[in-house]
Amino acid sequence: MISSPRKLLVLASGLIIAAGAAAYAGYFVPDTKAQVVQGSVSTEALQAKKALVVYFTYSENIGDTSNMDVDAVTSASLHGSTENKEGNMQVMAHEIQQRTGADVYSIVVQDPYDSFFDNMTNRAKQEIEQAKAVALRRPLPDFTKYDVIYFGTPIWWYTLPAPVSSFLKQVDMSGKTIVPFGIHRGSGFNKNLETIQELQPKAKLTDGFTVDARIGNQNVKQQFDAFLDKLLK
Repeated sequence: MISSPRKLLVLASGLIIAAGAAAYAGYFVPDTKAQVVQGSVSTEALQAKKALVVYFTYSENIGDTSNMDVDAVTSASLHGSTENKEGNMQVMAHEIQQRTGADVYSIVVQDPYDSFFDNMTNRAKQEIEQAKAVALRRPLPDFTKYDVIYFGTPIWWYTLPAPVSSFLKQVDMSGKTIVPFGIHRGSGFNKNLETIQELQPKAKLTDGFTVDARIGNQNVKQQFDAFLDKLLK
């Protein structure tokens, strides 16, 4: 089962760099309706197939926060408050696991990001601009065991975070069905289904689901369940 990192229960959904407009997030009203983007193949029934959930989230990549003051972790630099009890990425990953019995793999970087949001964004932006390969801490999954890969990612500055790109460049999902899902702060998926397809050209992508990171957990759960209903009918 998925568990939230210590002292991160109320901030995970706010820890996302969104599009280029992140600096203006205090003035942005999030869209409460999720976005479903058409993939390269029709959405298909996947109930009986062996599945793996792969996802990346900043809140699980800032190292040990056990000695940090909670106020420091949940500071205003996180671009807005949230009443969520866990991150929306984790909410969706947990729903997939509950409904399909899928295994779960969280992408974790070797060198944790800074827990101070502004410092983290500087590093993350540099990684994207330089197309930097980011070292990952955990052994890669054995994809030969799975038919379906539920792939969760935030969108940072309109694109995939460098750790997500690094992961996709190291693995082979040939012949697998990828179900993209994720979170953003205003950009939607943008063109990142195409980016995933470019990095995994021999995989098939179903429709993808993405939602604003600040939307309430229960709202996201309801909309994501409706999306899964179509996949698992």
